[in-house]
Amino acid sequence: MSNKTSGGGKSIMGLVAFIAVFCIGVSLLIGMLPLKGFASAFAQVAQILAYIITSIIAFYFVRTKKHWAIWTIWIVSIVLIVVVMVLQVV
Repeated sequence: MSNKTSGGGKSIMGLVAFIAVFCIGVSLLIGMLPLKGFASAFAQVAQILAYIITSIIAFYFVRTKKHWAIWTIWIVSIVLIVVVMVLQVV
């Protein structure tokens, strides 16, 4: 069994990572200007994309482990991230 991801999966992850880096750069640049609202919007998008990338990469690690506790910790962590992000938006 191979741990390699498909070529298409790597391309999508690369695109999402690129967009996240772009949003971080724009939010830092705009943060230096008096347009704080736009900076926080880009920062929020960058955080969400970073969480998505991290969660997917963690999934590939968890998938190789067969123990139920690792799966449970991963699932609880993902749910906590989603709940906290939703509460921040509201």
